[in-house]
Amino acid sequence: MTFDGRAREVLGALLAVLVAFAAAAIITWPMVTLMGDVVMGGGELGGWLWRYDWHFREVEAIQEATSGPLALWREFVSLGRYPETGNILDVLVFNLPLERFAGFPESYNLKILLVLVGNGLAAYALGRYV
Repeated sequence: MTFDGRAREVLGALLAVLVAFAAAAIITWPMVTLMGDVVMGGGELGGWLWRYDWHFREVEAIQEATSGPLALWREFVSLGRYPETGNILDVLVFNLPLERFAGFPESYNLKILLVLVGNGLAAYALGRYV
């Protein structure tokens, strides 16, 4: 692939991200303009927010209690236990950094936008492949 081909691929991906962001902003409106005032979601939202807080507290306790990177990693990996086995990676790798970066509720709303934009980029990649 030549440089022109790579540049075209990157431009296509950037365009896909912009279109996906525009679509995400439209379908979540007015959340985009009220990031600090609105928590997007419904259904079990209260339960999810409780789980996030629970895991954040676990991580903070582990950081204070462990000594050395190996012990920290062992405890970090062991968090994937009952009742949250399936959610721990999402919480620790995605939500915790966003929470520390933006605070709540902005972090939760940013997560929703990033997931929707990522879905749009994945749809673009699938479409290009097929």
